[in-house]
Amino acid sequence: RESNPGVWKSVRLRAYERKRIEIAMNIKPVIFGGDILAYSYARCMHEAYGVRSLVICSNDVKMVTSSKFLDAIVDHGIEDTAYLLGSHPDGEHFHGIQAFVAQVAAAGDVPVLLGSGDWYARFLCEYQDELIAACGADARCVVPYLPLEKFESIMHKDEFYAACDRAGVDRPLTFELDMSTATE
Repeated sequence: RESNPGVWKSVRLRAYERKRIEIAMNIKPVIFGGDILAYSYARCMHEAYGVRSLVICSNDVKMVTSSKFLDAIVDHGIEDTAYLLGSHPDGEHFHGIQAFVAQVAAAGDVPVLLGSGDWYARFLCEYQDELIAACGADARCVVPYLPLEKFESIMHKDEFYAACDRAGVDRPLTFELDMSTATE
């Protein structure tokens, strides 16, 4: 090993490339929301794995809907929880996330559900068990989010910083200023 370190570097790169190919052959990123973050997620997935993400947005955001490396669906109902869960009376276009996730999984792909905003992330945290169950017993589905209780706790800056401190994770130093007793 020590006599030829370049050989070991080459082996590691090949293993990394094999892993990228294996991941790309199996995943289908499904991104909810049509903002710059959705576009960024899709771009990163395309650059890293060569996959086309599906972005589901409530409005026709041109940077998303005209992109060449992702597929986009404009569906005005995706900001309604009942609609996303398939229980909305007018679910004619999308029929809820569960139906779509089951369809992607049935095609042999592993849906990776991502939210591009706080509301979508919270939705995915809250309903991740139902969404994973929608894939069926033989399928896989990835909802890479914390349980809702943990998600809600770290949404508060002071609780997030305390969790970072407990875990030994570096964080920006912050000065807290109590303005409750300030006078004009």
